[in-house]
Amino acid sequence: MYRIFEKTWTIAGVLLALSAALPVVAQQSSCEAVYRQALNDFNAGRLDRVISGVSECVSNRNNSRPLRREMLSLLAMVYTFLDEDENAEKAYLDLLQLDPFHSPGTDAPELAYLSERFVTYPKFSFYVFGGPLLGVKPQVSKSYAAPGVTVRELSYRRNSGDPAGAMFGLTATVNILHPQLDLGMGYTFSTQSFRYTAQLENALQSDGARGAAQLSFFEQHRWSQIPVFLNYRFNKTNQPGKTQLIPHLYAGVTLDRMHQSSARLIAPTIRFAQSGEEVSTGIVLLEDLRNTLNSSFIAGMGIKLHRRGFFFGIDIHYSRMLRNLTQTKDRYSNELLLSTFNYVDNDFKLSRFAVGAGVGCFLFRSKRKYAPY
Repeated sequence: MYRIFEKTWTIAGVLLALSAALPVVAQQSSCEAVYRQALNDFNAGRLDRVISGVSECVSNRNNSRPLRREMLSLLAMVYTFLDEDENAEKAYLDLLQLDPFHSPGTDAPELAYLSERFVTYPKFSFYVFGGPLLGVKPQVSKSYAAPGVTVRELSYRRNSGDPAGAMFGLTATVNILHPQLDLGMGYTFSTQSFRYTAQLENALQSDGARGAAQLSFFEQHRWSQIPVFLNYRFNKTNQPGKTQLIPHLYAGVTLDRMHQSSARLIAPTIRFAQSGEEVSTGIVLLEDLRNTLNSSFIAGMGIKLHRRGFFFGIDIHYSRMLRNLTQTKDRYSNELLLSTFNYVDNDFKLSRFAVGAGVGCFLFRSKRKYAPY
């Protein structure tokens, strides 16, 4: 009994779907007949009958996109032959809004001439990317040292075993002012790290003696960043149906927030030259020694390989913090770093260099050229 009931409902659903689709199919078939008749009228020179025949069908969204595209193309051509430029442009603009990748081809020189009056460009874009941070380096603005200690030599060169940082993010852009200029915003998550190695003089040992020593550690943190930037594309992308290489430049600022618990020194080690004494520890948290809110200047350049709305991109990216990363009021507050490792933070900002790659898509818009681009 249950199976009979289930089958009854299934059949009823199919019949209901068919009853809803039949009028659309019938209307599609009717407009296909109208289009065939319009072609006959066009070939016979009855241009006014073409307009009256297809005008209703071309605005009906129940018709298929290929059929509407063919009818709009025919309508634009007819208006061109009748010297009705305003109507011809309106029909061709509707055609481009329906299919931004439309190309008039060589068989329709009138439409090719009409197409030159319009520019098609990415109104919106969306991009997802990731890549390694190839270089993270502190830019020291003022140096400090533990009492009585002299920092003779300082290096930020990474060791071969140090893990590299990475970034992952997404951006969205909207075209503004000019078909080649975009305003963008997004989100980026990154892990950033650098190696600190210093040669010290008069460093304090545990027994109270002083002498030369080498101090080394690996500093690491995680960041969330919100970039706002301007992006300039070096071509207008006015032939979006073709495979294109699109070089671009961008610059802007980011709002940066450090994930506070992620700031840490990994394996700080001090080795005294004269006595051979070596002191090391695992991880030292820096949550009270780092400013967690910052901002950065960003700039970059890249290239996109575009085909029919989708693209693959690769770019190089540079950024530099605008605010001191050191929490100055707590500079001398960590007793372990100060007394055991003879370390005090400098005032510094981080500069970062990265390479990224990703995929994205364009959403296109067409408009009349009111000025040459």
